[in-house]
Amino acid sequence: MPLDSRIYDINFKKLAKSLVSALLFKPVLIIWVYASVTPITWIYNQFTAFKRFVEYRLKITPQVCYLEKALNDRYDVVDRRIYILDAVEYEALPLYLKVESKHLVLPLKTESHLVLYTKGETGIYTVDFVVMVPSVLVIDAVEMIAVINGYKLLSKKFQIKTF
Repeated sequence: MPLDSRIYDINFKKLAKSLVSALLFKPVLIIWVYASVTPITWIYNQFTAFKRFVEYRLKITPQVCYLEKALNDRYDVVDRRIYILDAVEYEALPLYLKVESKHLVLPLKTESHLVLYTKGETGIYTVDFVVMVPSVLVIDAVEMIAVINGYKLLSKKFQIKTF
């Protein structure tokens, strides 16, 4: 354990007991000293919990491996099935109105399978990465979006998909 982390290790009961004079060392006084130290111990425990939380958040960077770690630590601790994929950008197929008089040759049903992609999958609107979440996990999507927004780069867009 490095010296930096031990600087915050304080046993307030032991400290308070050591400050009581040997002449006044009676059970009733010791109980009173312990009771008076209890609020300080509670505040100290809140501080150390917050310190651990901040240290954890500082260890998570926008890199994919760390973002996956943060999501799996929060939503899938045991199996760790949440992962991140790079988004695929598809070629946009323009569709025109009849009044525009532009012809678009579409293949017949028997020739090939035509796929129309959403605005988020084509061009400048595409997402930068996709978070893949197993369908068996019950998650709050709004909360997951907030967690991802807390760790990702501001300029990156993402999408959550289930598999």
